[in-house]
Parts: sequence; C-alpha cells; structure tokens
Amino acid sequence: MKIESYGISNVGMKRQQNEDSYLINDDMGLYMVADGMGGHLGGEYASKLAVTTVEEVVRSLRFDPDATQIRGVNEADSHPGNQLKHAIQEAGRRIHDQALFDENLRGMGTTAVAALFASPRLY
Repeated sequence: MKIESYGISNVGMKRQQNEDSYLINDDMGLYMVADGMGGHLGGEYASKLAVTTVEEVVRSLRFDPDATQIRGVNEADSHPGNQLKHAIQEAGRRIHDQALFDENLRGMGTTAVAALFASPRLY
C-alpha cells in the first residue's frame, strides 16, 4: 500500500498564536497532530513535546530490541497498537511533569490524534 502524506498548520482567523504541532514520519509510518492549549507558551510547548515524545518512544520500541525491557513494556504487549498507546501515555507524563516543574507552563496541555501504519494494519 502506498501512503502519501503532507502537513500544514494555519493559525486561523480567531487566534494570534498557533499552538499546533504535527508529525509526519513516512519511514516509520507514524503520523500525529497535536493541538496545544493553555496559552501560547504552554500550548505550543505541550504540543511539540507530545509529538517529539511519541516519535522518540515509538522509534525506540519498534527498532531497539532492548527497549521493551528498559521502558517496562510487557513483551507480549509490544505490538504496534500498544507501542503507540505507550508512547502517548509517556507524552502525557512528560507534559504533566513539565507543568509541575515550570510555573510558566502550568495549565498547559494538548489534544492529540495519532496513527501508526504497520502493514497491513493501521493503529
């Protein structure tokens, strides 16, 4: 199956700052859109942290045979759908931790939607 992908983000007509981030990684079959919330600094930071974390964790779990042990993922649950789920959960933890650590980021968050293509399935 051939997948064509592209991305663009536009601030729109109601807001002054764009808090969106997206990920297109055709080599991994990983695609994600994150829409930050919590003000310009927090929302933008949260959406970027989400997409970079998901990419990092999925890459690690899919291509590093020792990663499931390091990250505490049960080997039986290491199929692509669970890898994506684990990556999104890790992104949520990192966003939460940063919001606790930096008072300028308190209240930040992001919505996210992600897809992982692992032929012949889409997760």
